[in-house]
Amino acid sequence: MKLKGIYIDDDPANIDMYSTMLEDSEIEFIRVDLFDTPSEYYDFICQNEVDFVIIDRHLDKDGAKYDGFNVLEDIRKQDPYIHILLLTNDTIAHSSIYSDFDQTVKKGDLFEERENIISRIKRSHLLKRSIENTEHVKAALKAQKENTDIEIKKLEEIHATIKSLLPRE
Repeated sequence: MKLKGIYIDDDPANIDMYSTMLEDSEIEFIRVDLFDTPSEYYDFICQNEVDFVIIDRHLDKDGAKYDGFNVLEDIRKQDPYIHILLLTNDTIAHSSIYSDFDQTVKKGDLFEERENIISRIKRSHLLKRSIENTEHVKAALKAQKENTDIEIKKLEEIHATIKSLLPRE
């Protein structure tokens, strides 16, 4: 199973170059142009079953009214577990202001960081699936407990009815 990602950038040449660098036998990228609003990315992620996101910090070349932080914030409101990497030219790429991203890499360091990035994307995906599976199990157990409680209440009512019908000694 290939993991699907999107790379959000205002420069199509960057998208082609960097996504090609990161593709391997288990990772592929879906081409996406800039949307009008950050909230449209999460809809796209859901519709296309995207497993990870790479975002450029500055998205203003094509007139976007938002930046990578806005996209991150909107996606995190919906999905706190999807792996989001910031790819930037900022000289302070490892500053604490970027701590909400799962990973931050300077574009110039991408080639050296390639294996680390791919490894972290894969681990993050496994963790997300594990968390989702745990949540499904918890929900199923909760529903099962609620149904069991309802059945017990019905049985107690039947017991009380039968007891009231029996002659008293």
